[in-house]
Amino acid sequence: MRASHYHRDGSEKNFACYQLAQQAKGAYILFTDADTIHHATMVKAVMRQMQQRKVQLLSAQPEQILGSLGEHLIVPLLNFTILTLLPVALIPLRPEPSLATGNGQMLCFQRDAYQAIGGHAAVKGRILEDVLLARAIKEAGYRMAYADALELIQCRMYHSFDEVWSGFSKNLFAFYNYSLPFALGALLLNLLLFVVPQCILCANLLMASNTLLSILALLATLLPIIMRILLALRFNQNRIGWALGCSLLHPLSIALECLILLNSIRWHYRKTGTAWKGRYYPA
Repeated sequence: MRASHYHRDGSEKNFACYQLAQQAKGAYILFTDADTIHHATMVKAVMRQMQQRKVQLLSAQPEQILGSLGEHLIVPLLNFTILTLLPVALIPLRPEPSLATGNGQMLCFQRDAYQAIGGHAAVKGRILEDVLLARAIKEAGYRMAYADALELIQCRMYHSFDEVWSGFSKNLFAFYNYSLPFALGALLLNLLLFVVPQCILCANLLMASNTLLSILALLATLLPIIMRILLALRFNQNRIGWALGCSLLHPLSIALECLILLNSIRWHYRKTGTAWKGRYYPA
């Protein structure tokens, strides 16, 4: 398998992981990203968790370091999606591949399980290889868990709104497995749940029309904001004031995410495919 083939379809990272895994000799293989910062005890903690939980894959959610306004508005939606909409506690308990997620910032496999699912060679040319590998582990009958690694790993994924826009545009349609009906359905649901209630609330307050509807819209507006505040207090200890302030702008964050999803769909269907850091992932 030639490196040039991987280069054309945008799989340099998967190719590098594949090559390195061939050289690894240990019983466990740990993958991480180049832009992550690790505590000295991280590896020991990961090994201990895998042995205690008796899982063949452990992934984790690190602390995301945020700088620009665009980062604060969009990046925390990763935590919001995974930790509030996905039943994380069921991931190690249930066998369904749909109850699996992975984060390339920390993926630790039991070597035998990694080889059994074909490793990164099985996901060459794919964008969300971390999620696909996690699902493959479940499909093969192995167990995995998703942990909180706030004290052990830090990462700054992007450094501007432009980078956020490009990075999320690369991944978002892939998150919905390139299913247009599924992606558009999720877009509509996000708008109905997190944007429309605030619009209804503002309209009712301005027109002083329906008190009950205003109360319901207020509750629907406050619930996700409270969830975002709780996540910010736990996962965004750097610049906490910014994190809390942007939690109040949750409807704006969702609206921007919907625009990014539309752009992600557009990128996928254009002739050149999805572009990221000079690489192209064909549709």
